[in-house]
Order: sequence, then C-alpha cells, then structure tokens
Amino acid sequence: MQAVVRSVLIFAVTALVGPLMHFILRPVSYKLPTFFDYLNLLLWPTLPLGVVEHGGTLAYAALVTVGSNIVLFSLFGLAFGLVRNWRPLLLGMYLVLAGFITLVAAWTAGFDRSEIDWLALATALAFYGFVVWIAVRMNSDRKASH
Repeated sequence: MQAVVRSVLIFAVTALVGPLMHFILRPVSYKLPTFFDYLNLLLWPTLPLGVVEHGGTLAYAALVTVGSNIVLFSLFGLAFGLVRNWRPLLLGMYLVLAGFITLVAAWTAGFDRSEIDWLALATALAFYGFVVWIAVRMNSDRKASH
C-alpha cells in the first residue's frame, strides 16, 4: 500500500511541473515561444480547462486547471502504483500515458502532423518516462531494503 501512495505522490508532484514552468519561465519564453507553449501544454494538459472554466477570476481558473492536473496525474500514479510489480503492464501504462500526451499534442496542432512541435513532444515523453522510472526505482528500492 505504501508503494501505491508513494507512486501517487510522485505523480501528484509531477502535475505541478507544468504550472510552475508556466509561472517561472513565462517572462523569458519569448525567445522560444512555440517550444515553451507546447511543452507547457504537454506538461499541463488540463490547462485548456482554464478557458472553459474561467468564471471571471484568474484565481478560479488556476485552481481548476492546477487541481484537475493533480487529480489526473494522481490517477496515473495510482495506476502505475497498482501495476508496479509487472514490467509488461508498466510498459503498457507508459504507452497509454504517452498516447494521451501525443493526443494532446495532435489536438493542439489541429491534428496536422506538420504543425506538431516534435521537440516539445519528445521532451515531454522523455520527462514522463523519467518520472515513471523514478516511481519504479523508488518502489523497488523500498522493497529491496525490507
């Protein structure tokens, strides 16, 4: 059970990377606006909800988008935590996550492959692969130490 909770926490913290990147790098992102805009959306895929749910206040939109991102990634963390001992399922779960992020990239580009920022997509997929690797390593290291 601790491994599942640990996995959920790792992914919940991961959900904050996109919003933090947005608020920290936004002032300097003018040099590479396309890359940072796409990468930010791929790391914060619930960002478009801010437009839909913007009830008049920026704080409410931020709460909805950040909160829903945490919930989304916590669900991914729960799924990874539950299948942590089965390597083929872990690979399958990563492929589901990668497919979801690729779908977000395609949607952002209007489903036109020539408009996808492939560098941002590759960066996001590598980042998520690293997060999955950390979650697996942390859970396997705990298992080996007991």
